[in-house]
Amino acid sequence: MTTNPPRRDPARVSGLRLTIGLCIGITAVAFEALAVATAMPRAAEDLEAKEWYAWAFSIFQAAMLFATIAAGRLCDRIGPSRPMALGFVIFTAGLLVAGFAPVMTMLIIGRGIQGLGAGLFSVSLYVIVAKAYSAAERPKVFTWISTAWVLPGFIGPLIAGWLTERLSWHWVFFSVIPFLALAAGLLGPLLIKLERMRVADRAVDTQDPQDPAKGVVPAPIWAAGVLAIAVPVLQFAVQRPTWWSIPLGVVGVGLLALGLPKVMPPRFFRFGRGIAPVIGVRGLIGGTYFAAEAFTVLMLTDMYDLPPSIAGLMLTVGTVGWTTGSYVQARWRIRRDQLMTLGTASLAVGIIAVALIAWFHAPYALVAVAWAVSALGMGTAFSSTSLAVMTLSATQEQGRNASSLQLGEALTASLTSAMIGGLYAFLLRVAPAEQALVFGPLLSVVAVLAVLAIVVSRRVGPVAH
Repeated sequence: MTTNPPRRDPARVSGLRLTIGLCIGITAVAFEALAVATAMPRAAEDLEAKEWYAWAFSIFQAAMLFATIAAGRLCDRIGPSRPMALGFVIFTAGLLVAGFAPVMTMLIIGRGIQGLGAGLFSVSLYVIVAKAYSAAERPKVFTWISTAWVLPGFIGPLIAGWLTERLSWHWVFFSVIPFLALAAGLLGPLLIKLERMRVADRAVDTQDPQDPAKGVVPAPIWAAGVLAIAVPVLQFAVQRPTWWSIPLGVVGVGLLALGLPKVMPPRFFRFGRGIAPVIGVRGLIGGTYFAAEAFTVLMLTDMYDLPPSIAGLMLTVGTVGWTTGSYVQARWRIRRDQLMTLGTASLAVGIIAVALIAWFHAPYALVAVAWAVSALGMGTAFSSTSLAVMTLSATQEQGRNASSLQLGEALTASLTSAMIGGLYAFLLRVAPAEQALVFGPLLSVVAVLAVLAIVVSRRVGPVAH
């Protein structure tokens, strides 16, 4: 009787350097997200294209949506190392295009390229964590990952505001490139090692006639393309209501109905307990949090006439909330599904508070308190959804389910940005002098989605910590 040779442990090969490299890469992507949220009001004004403000966010998410499907399929076929390296290259190219943009169209294209790179990087990261760390190590790793995501929040808005006011918003994009270069330098040799080990493990697996990966159907790339097209179609339908808005909206919904079943896990739309509602929660919290962030900064600059540095500073306190939530999820010994419900409730309370501040033109300092509450919930729920999907996924389905998780977030975020962006453009034309009647309805719609996330979290069912 023959036995398969033991597999080497990637964590023993990569060690601490892998974690540091991943965290630096996440920090770079997170800084770019915060910096863009801080600088975009000035960029839209400088380029005289305020109606197209939301497109810089929705196109990023739509491109990321497509890339998550491609990345999940690539990770299942060729492992996560090469998709991650490609993600670094594409994201850097997007930064250069956006940084040199003389018109809004080029800036939006650059943001789309960044979305492709971010999608490849994000899905590859989750697969690397699943394969390179033990189940006992993953909660700690995700604590570091969440910390790396929120760390730029302490100084990112201040730096982005300073660059925007003293130099120009173009330098906000250029400033991210050195961090990406550092992360690539640390991760490059480790990704090569992981790829060699993957090839060796695959040779072992092919000797096993009971290989569980056989029969797993990958998500089709065409479906991802259909979904990515649906987002701008729906945004056009909402942004300029005319006689053709209804048929255009029907086309957009039809594209969603065509593509979404092909990229989600089997039995997703039965919405039973398990992975389906976890993905639903992740999508709703991602869509609500980042849409609220983008328009809260715009509200502070337009409604309260704050400079970008101060508007960004109002959101900096969210870093403390997210870090605290991330710390809690790793140490509070209750079930993952319960942590998700607590996190989504906190997120909803904070966004409702921001919406009320907009309606009643309350003192802008209250935004900092409300945003800290939202970020506390986001830090708790975000990591919990990632860990729940890993717990509920078979080994051979980790790549697809990780991409489905990212897809849920990217799709909801892009649709939320598209719908809210279209509504913003419409309200801006209807009530240009009444800022409360612009931002109040916008943030109220986002708050409704946050409340829906609480309801969906109750469908997850028991998931061990």
